[in-house]
Amino acid sequence: MREVRDQFARLTSGNFHYLDFGGAGRPPVALLHGTGFHARLWTTIGLALRRRFRVVALDLRGHGDSPKDLEDYRWGPMAEDLLEFLDATGLKRPLCVGHSMGGAVIVLAEELRAGAIGAGLLIDPILMGRDYYAGHWSAENDPMAARALRRRDTWASPQAMIDTYRNKPPFSTWPLEELRHYAFGGLEPAPDGGARLKCSPRIEAQVYLGGHASDPWPRLAEVRMPIRVLRGAASDTVGLSRVEAMLQILGHGELIEIPGATHYLPMERPDLIVTHVTDLAAAVTGPPAEEVVAPGDASPP
Repeated sequence: MREVRDQFARLTSGNFHYLDFGGAGRPPVALLHGTGFHARLWTTIGLALRRRFRVVALDLRGHGDSPKDLEDYRWGPMAEDLLEFLDATGLKRPLCVGHSMGGAVIVLAEELRAGAIGAGLLIDPILMGRDYYAGHWSAENDPMAARALRRRDTWASPQAMIDTYRNKPPFSTWPLEELRHYAFGGLEPAPDGGARLKCSPRIEAQVYLGGHASDPWPRLAEVRMPIRVLRGAASDTVGLSRVEAMLQILGHGELIEIPGATHYLPMERPDLIVTHVTDLAAAVTGPPAEEVVAPGDASPP
């Protein structure tokens, strides 16, 4: 089986990095990370899914190896990036899987261009209450942006990050391999030696604030794509993200809560994500032609 390939798509805002896992089959699958994360966190899931589907994972603006010299980190423009990316790579009506911010970006993209996305598996998507988007937010009054600005930015090495985080929440619930994907994919050489975060604390804070400026509610009723929402029963977004209200407005879709899981469900239970992608794809296109191998059995890149 071929290796995972680093690719770039030329979009209006620059050259956007994505991982091409290869594979074949319909629908194609596009994987979108959450704030502060990156495409390589989908490695375990992508390797398993490529046994049945064509799979890619995109670095959103400000993250991974995609452009970081932009002024605009609102989630609406990220949705425009996604649509451009699908056009540039020829992915027709993919099943889009989005974690946290990535889930919201999928909804916003479908609002911008109805029918562009074949189905959405939204993993604890961030859709806050309607009054939230009317507020005036800054790093002074937004706790997530303030926390991002305090995040440690530099490390002696990726292994030093792993050693520091492996027993600390939220990373303590992740398998070690997922923490390795996070560290080795999320750091780059620092000018003065050691390693630094590819998504800097400054950009991460801007991304959190950019979510406030991207209201999904006015056009939400226009979204017709099949939707399944997964949420960890122990997620700290329960009661904050208005997933139930979203599904009520849509009039379709389902919410499945995963006992014992947190907001970081894709890293905690990659096997479960593979199962739900396969199941949702079958509901849209029919049963798969061949069995998807569980993440633990996937060939390494």
